[in-house]
Amino acid sequence: MRTIVVLALIGLAVSAPVLFTDEQSSVSTDSPFASQGVFYSGTGSRLSHSQAPAAGVPPGSPFTMSARQPIYWPAPDLQQIFRFDVQPQWVTARWPRVSHCLGESRLLGYRVPLVTGPTPSDIHGSLTYYFDDSQQVQRIIFKGWTGDPAKLTSLVTDQFGLQRQKSLAAGLYLKKSWGKLKGVLRLDHPPVAQQDLPTEKFMVLMELINPKSSLQVSDEIKLILGAMDF
Repeated sequence: MRTIVVLALIGLAVSAPVLFTDEQSSVSTDSPFASQGVFYSGTGSRLSHSQAPAAGVPPGSPFTMSARQPIYWPAPDLQQIFRFDVQPQWVTARWPRVSHCLGESRLLGYRVPLVTGPTPSDIHGSLTYYFDDSQQVQRIIFKGWTGDPAKLTSLVTDQFGLQRQKSLAAGLYLKKSWGKLKGVLRLDHPPVAQQDLPTEKFMVLMELINPKSSLQVSDEIKLILGAMDF
């Protein structure tokens, strides 16, 4: 019963809605990402629908919408995304639509859809940067899916100091400092694994705290981890 409850909690967490847009990409020609063809859209001016790469997000995924293409942000190095040295303008300049949400500890969240590509090693889901009143990122949360978590596990261990823990989960990585939980990556297999969905082999729940911050992971993540007994 506990396992069912845990998977239901994770499923609810990673199923947060992800926004797509009918508008053209707003990336300026002087953007450092423009020459890389960072944004692709079925209606975008940068690439036509026929030129855009085939959407690798499975038809049954919560991250697709009828008659629309997801907007890709190719990221061979996930450090381009999971970083604490950015400001709100950096976020709004790179995603055509951004949702705002209030977070714990008087933080303002900038939530965007993230789809790094169509291969199993890519990630897709909901990414939120939480800024304080000094416009500094204090917390980053990602909820979504991947077919191969190697890039994520390498990122959190090599760059953020998380360590793998013994767990019945597909993977659990934590970072603790002075009794505070400062980082979490939880990987789980979906309740039903489908071989025809190669990009949805693992449910991903991740939260990173700015190493310079006095904060710890959010109550939401602690609640889920508590239900899991780690």
